[in-house]
Amino acid sequence: MKFEKCINNMSGKNELKRVAEAYVVDYKNLEINELKEALLKAAGQYFDKKNVELAMESMLLSEKRDDRIITRMMLKEVLLNKDDYKREKKIVDDEVLAYEQSIINASNEMSEKIMSEKNMSFFNFVLETAWESNNSISPDEKNMIEKIRKKLDITEKEYEMVEAKLGRFPKNNNELHLKSEIEDVRTILQRNGLLFLFKNSDGVAFDVIPEEIAVAINAYYGKEMRNHGYRQLVSYKLLKNKDYLLDILKRGNIKCDNNMKLGQLQELVLERVKPSVILGGYSPKDGLSKENLLQWCSELSLQTSGSKEDLIYKIIDYYNGIQEIKIDTADPREAFFGVFEQLAARELKFLRKQGIIDKDIDCEKRFEDATNYMFEKIFRQKPLELEGCDHPDGILSYNNKFIMWDNKSKEGPVKLKEFIPQFTGYVSSSARQVVVFMVIAPDFTDDSEAECAKFALSNDASILLVKAEDLKKLALEWKEKHGNDEAAFNLGYFKQSGKFRKEHIKI
Repeated sequence: MKFEKCINNMSGKNELKRVAEAYVVDYKNLEINELKEALLKAAGQYFDKKNVELAMESMLLSEKRDDRIITRMMLKEVLLNKDDYKREKKIVDDEVLAYEQSIINASNEMSEKIMSEKNMSFFNFVLETAWESNNSISPDEKNMIEKIRKKLDITEKEYEMVEAKLGRFPKNNNELHLKSEIEDVRTILQRNGLLFLFKNSDGVAFDVIPEEIAVAINAYYGKEMRNHGYRQLVSYKLLKNKDYLLDILKRGNIKCDNNMKLGQLQELVLERVKPSVILGGYSPKDGLSKENLLQWCSELSLQTSGSKEDLIYKIIDYYNGIQEIKIDTADPREAFFGVFEQLAARELKFLRKQGIIDKDIDCEKRFEDATNYMFEKIFRQKPLELEGCDHPDGILSYNNKFIMWDNKSKEGPVKLKEFIPQFTGYVSSSARQVVVFMVIAPDFTDDSEAECAKFALSNDASILLVKAEDLKKLALEWKEKHGNDEAAFNLGYFKQSGKFRKEHIKI
């Protein structure tokens, strides 16, 4: 959305005044029409490259760490990737929180091998030292850390993952930001002339970065295109070549393995290589040939005149203009969730008839898949990726701690005592403190709740006994109320011991 259109769409006096604060003199005494007129006259100052850089640095080197973190997520990770650089305000909040959670999850999945690599190990030491000095990161320290990060060729996401590994991202103890804290940063961004807010005819509030300002912010970040457009670009046939991707990555001194799969290489490219580089290489002698680029442009019905660099940016502009379309794909786990209680109770005859299982042994796996689906798709709490076989059926990040669960499918009630050694092993060997260990089953024997109390006496974790039918009922109620928004279920509600009690949960 162009700057002029954005201003004309704004109808709130307070929103206009906030934006005017950046470059309009005497804005406090102006009425709505006068504010709009003054803003349009000052338009050039808002998207002047130097002004945008200064405004960005005032946020990213702010005294308040929350300002620095939320600004990057809200602008770079969310809005700059949206069509027209706008998104419903409520959804922006949800996507910022989802991004924070994804970093925490990714940090918990970081292997010791990755952390022990020379660059990552040194960077981890730098962050540990910075945090130890005063339990915070000052703007000067942040500036120095950024210089070290770039020198070591560590990405911003890797930086955040290391901080999360230390229990410091997005806040101490890996606590997510509150929506009120996101709102505070939103207000400051408006006052700095970087973010505008308007309401549509239905009264729905939208965050928007005017197109001219977005161009300057993209340049500040060195961001050449939206993520969804870049993802489509790297799926083109000329780039679906392992040898080519490996060559580009190695020329950029990016650590990669010849045994990596194509999908893994593509993800590495998306994270570490600019679009112009994956097309043109690091020098005139590498990258795609001009003949290949001409062929690609021809297939896209683009003009084929100009230099190799011209052709590259024509292709980038084309893919950057592709709108993001979310396509619902069938998730087979949804069908498994539909028969959640039957999987828990091992109703094998019924499950075979419905085509859910082929063999008896499939029942346990389907039960686990259904539980993963429920947490990921309904509760919007993505389970961690697990390696090896000696682990519980699932782990969730809860601040800087873990919540674990195990599925027990059985034709009758489960006797908890039989599994206490197994669960104790999982909890004691965990890399992070386990808040609660959930056991999901069709039912439990009468003595199982007493075993939960015994376990709590000798462990920091609690055991929660959850009937499959109760958990499914909770998930369906949550879905009915929150199916159209991006809210995530508060895992703190599972911090119970003994039998699961739903009456204290606010849907």
